[in-house]
Amino acid sequence: MNRLALGSLAVAAGAALFALARAQTSLPSLVLHSAVLWVGCLLMHGNLVWCRPSDPRLLGSFYLHVSLGGLVGTLLLALVVPLTLGSLALPYLDHGITGLLLLGGLAARDMMRRGQGLPVPKLAPYVSSGAALFVVAVLVLSGWMLARGRIEGSRTFYGLYTVKDAEGLRLFQHGSTVHGVENLHPDERGEPLSYYHRGSAVGRVLASERIPRERVAVVGLGIGSLAAYGRPGEQWDFYELDPEVERLARQHFSMLGSSQAELRVLAGDARLRMEEAKDGGYDVIVLDAFSSDFVPTHLLTREALSLYLRKLAPEGLLLFHVSSRLFDLVPVLTRLSTELRVQGLVNQTERLTAEELASGRSPSVWFAMSANSDVVARLTQELPFQPVDTPPELKGRRVWSDSYVNLLHALAH
Repeated sequence: MNRLALGSLAVAAGAALFALARAQTSLPSLVLHSAVLWVGCLLMHGNLVWCRPSDPRLLGSFYLHVSLGGLVGTLLLALVVPLTLGSLALPYLDHGITGLLLLGGLAARDMMRRGQGLPVPKLAPYVSSGAALFVVAVLVLSGWMLARGRIEGSRTFYGLYTVKDAEGLRLFQHGSTVHGVENLHPDERGEPLSYYHRGSAVGRVLASERIPRERVAVVGLGIGSLAAYGRPGEQWDFYELDPEVERLARQHFSMLGSSQAELRVLAGDARLRMEEAKDGGYDVIVLDAFSSDFVPTHLLTREALSLYLRKLAPEGLLLFHVSSRLFDLVPVLTRLSTELRVQGLVNQTERLTAEELASGRSPSVWFAMSANSDVVARLTQELPFQPVDTPPELKGRRVWSDSYVNLLHALAH
């Protein structure tokens, strides 16, 4: 059984690493990673059962050591790894570390089965050699990543951030998803690209003279691309959970420094920090807070949207960036807009040429909400938005709230 499971783990781990290297996020990739987890847990828990002492007097010590192992592993992953290996390609290493630990455990178990015990002096050369090879592999992989244009990598409790250069562009990634692009040519620095270029829905809204925007709130900083639309006399507040994002944006990109508006970056959870803002004080609120490829669900509940609408001026506009490879959030927001009695509108018809894609522009999906009929008319007549209503088949579905979220309903088909 162990040999079969070990072989299955090797095959699944290899396929999962291949999918990681190609940044695959498809259903087969999800199945592969789940297979690695399942087979690995099966083997390790099976070995724990086999190693359990037959003498009841030793069971207390055995379970104490198992608990200590879990505690040490948790501390390493939650505290030591983010602080010491932040610049390394950690997503590519986790399966390798698991494999090394598993092989070491199987070897130790076989030695115990043969009655050899655990002769540490004999194991030391093999352990040190394996550790040395692992360190060399990490260094080589890190050098390879740097050679591909990587400028800086940073890992915090909120994920892995990467800044790299590619074909005249500087990219900011959270996990495997790009959240900001800037052209490195001196004449093009500060020009919004990616999902925020001037031809995008959000670009056209923020460039419109007929949309009031003296005070703008943006939830999610990225590299500060939207700050490029700021004009003199305007107040822009960026709500950002992770202070590390602001550091990377200011150090490696020019969007925040070149904006003409007065900017503030407010660190912390957006819902908690926005409670401090004046009711009716914002003309536009943009929701662009991504966690890799998905919006944190607590920012998309009935209570959260009630907060945003309360902070909007009477002619205010709420914009959601809902581009995602994995989830379709338009039905979720449509249902919420109906529940809150505001008009929902969507723009997802943007098409880009190959030349535009190569220049750093990306297609995007934006959802707008407003309780003001004049603003809705401007969005539909002058800007590329279409009104949406909850279809009959969704009217009986529960809306997302702080006590209820159903991600399965939001999976993209």
